Amino acid sequence: MKKRDQILKRLLLGGLTIFAAITVTAQNTDFTGNWALDSITLYHGDINNPILVPKQIKIDQQKDRIILIKKSAGTNGEDVITSETLGFDGNVFQTTNHYTNGKKTVFFSRGPTGNSFNTTTQIYNPIDSTHLEYSQLDIWSINDEKLILKRKAKILNKDAEYEIDVIYQKKN
Repeated sequence: MKKRDQILKRLLLGGLTIFAAITVTAQNTDFTGNWALDSITLYHGDINNPILVPKQIKIDQQKDRIILIKKSAGTNGEDVITSETLGFDGNVFQTTNHYTNGKKTVFFSRGPTGNSFNTTTQIYNPIDSTHLEYSQLDIWSINDEKLILKRKAKILNKDAEYEIDVIYQKKN
C-alpha cells in the first residue's frame, strides 16, 4: 500500500509540474515581429521637447533574451538604426546613445503576468558619465494584434517630462 501511495504522489506531482509549466508558458506573450508606427498620443508634457520614438521596430524574442532593432529619424533627416539585446537574466545592456554620445543603459524586466515587458533606459552626460540626463520607463504589451508602448520620460537637463502612448501595427 505504501509503495502504491508513493507512486500516486509522484504521478500527481509530475502532472502538476507539467501543468504549471504549460500555464507559465501560455502566459508569456511572443512579441516577435516587424512593427510600424501607427499613432502617438501625448498625455502630459511639452510638445516642444523631442519625443523620439522608433518609426519601425523588429522584435526577435528568444528563449533567454529579446532583441529590439529600432529605426528612428535622425537629427539630420537620415534614419538611425539601433539594436538592443536584452537578456532575461537581469543584466543591464549598455551602449552609447547615438544622439548625445553619452553612456546609455537599458534594463529589461517581465511584467507580472508575462503578457508585457518593461525597459528602463538611462542616458548619461557624454563628458561626465555619472551625471544622468535622461530617464524613461517603457511598458510594452500587445492588444488586439497591436504593439502598445506606454512611455514615461524625464529629460533632466531640461527639467521636462512627458508621457505618451504609441501604437504599432504588425507588418507582413
